[in-house]
Amino acid sequence: MVFDTEALLIFYLGEEGAAVVEDLLKRIQNKEIKGFLNVVNLTEFYYILSCKIF
Repeated sequence: MVFDTEALLIFYLGEEGAAVVEDLLKRIQNKEIKGFLNVVNLTEFYYILSCKIF
């Protein structure tokens, strides 16, 4: 499973679809599937959240 910024934001902000992302993250944690995230998407996620805070 490859995650993009939008999926992480949906999960983190508790928006519609968060349960689906949570289920996928749990499956990755349980090593049922593999998960990937590009560092660019992680940086974008951090940037968006830091703008919401300030």
